[in-house]
Amino acid sequence: MILYNIRLLPELSGGISAEHGYLEIQAGKIKMVSAAKLTVIPANAINCHGMTLLPGFFDLHTHPELFIVH
Repeated sequence: MILYNIRLLPELSGGISAEHGYLEIQAGKIKMVSAAKLTVIPANAINCHGMTLLPGFFDLHTHPELFIVH
């Protein structure tokens, strides 16, 4: 899968900064991050419309419940 037209922050993208970069994912893992703008767009690519990519971030928000059994 390829995500393109993404904004990359250097602090979160291995030093790569871009306004229209792209990212390639294979087998659920990031294979490549590039600051280049895609000139040929694969049919299965997803246009992110300039949204900022935050690789490595995931949702840790939770509401744990405590159940006490007597």
